[in-house]
Amino acid sequence: MAIVEITLYATEVQDGVAQSDSTLVTLSIDDANNDGVIDRDEWAAYTGSPNGQIAGETTPPALWAAHGTGSEVNGTLYTPHPYEEGDDLTDLLDGLSKSDYGPSIDDLDICFLAGTLIATPTGERPVETLRAGDLVLTRDHGPQILVWTSSSQVSRDMLDISPDRRPIRIEAGALGDGLPHRAVEVSAQHRVLVCVNGQEYLISARHLMKAGVPGIAARQDDAPFTLVHIACEDHQIVLAEGAAMETFFTGPMALRALGLPQRLSLTLAFPELAQGQNPMTPARPFIRHRDYARLLGKPAQT
Repeated sequence: MAIVEITLYATEVQDGVAQSDSTLVTLSIDDANNDGVIDRDEWAAYTGSPNGQIAGETTPPALWAAHGTGSEVNGTLYTPHPYEEGDDLTDLLDGLSKSDYGPSIDDLDICFLAGTLIATPTGERPVETLRAGDLVLTRDHGPQILVWTSSSQVSRDMLDISPDRRPIRIEAGALGDGLPHRAVEVSAQHRVLVCVNGQEYLISARHLMKAGVPGIAARQDDAPFTLVHIACEDHQIVLAEGAAMETFFTGPMALRALGLPQRLSLTLAFPELAQGQNPMTPARPFIRHRDYARLLGKPAQT
């Protein structure tokens, strides 16, 4: 028996259309033959039903739990890529195979890439050199102590399995006023501070890209990289390559995206998490790409 934890986005689907925004979930599945692939019997054992369970080598790879025997339009879709309410998933569902099982195993991390320079009271430091107890400069509250740091490796093989896991590259000056000072790469869900009509918001790098902001795109190569999390006692905005970006936020989606060792170490730093409480308050309102594009008067990607 080999229990694997797979962190994916779950999307409720009716008549081929997403009924709500995707949510991150962690599935604990028995990869009985230990081959790294969830086959028909393993998926049926997890769902408790041999009927209507389909998965396939689509783009992105997917698992499907049908609502009713054999349904290919009503059910729960599990993918490494999130969808939004109203998205038409018909083409993806049509591409699923009832016999060809090879779902993506993906842990979606929300963090900086190693090498990113973070402002501290003694100057900029590469994020991977920071440790709990170190000070970072925050936009709102000056020097603040880091209470938790963690890192994880993303290999070329992981990117082959899950190309949607590629980081987002923000070119120098893409955020205005010459910021960032040089190109910076972050995970797709990492939030960046933006200002529209005097109001500040935090928007994920992926949504910033989908809002059509020039100079922001997914990295195209499959080079391996290291993701680094940093957290203060509360949600903060720090300077990464001079640009304002968030520290780790202990929201439910971010927690589900962590591997078990990271979740345990985070809970030691924030005991409230064990009682289901979020000890953090968002440093700014969160905004999605469609609303941001609308505020800018630009068309957004679907």
